[in-house]
Amino acid sequence: MYLKAEQIAETLKVTSLTLYRWRRDGKGPPAVKIGRRYLYDEKAFQAWLAAQPTGWKNRPSSDD
Repeated sequence: MYLKAEQIAETLKVTSLTLYRWRRDGKGPPAVKIGRRYLYDEKAFQAWLAAQPTGWKNRPSSDD
């Protein structure tokens, strides 16, 4: 099952623009391009999320 960027953004409490920047910079959860849209495989997203430091102290920054 694939999740939309809006769903991922809501879960992570970031904006869709931040997700775009993370994709551009090679950071954040893995995304796949299907047609014109970027989608997130649910299992890959959950694995990425589980691998992140507790409290998101070192989460990717959109300011980098």
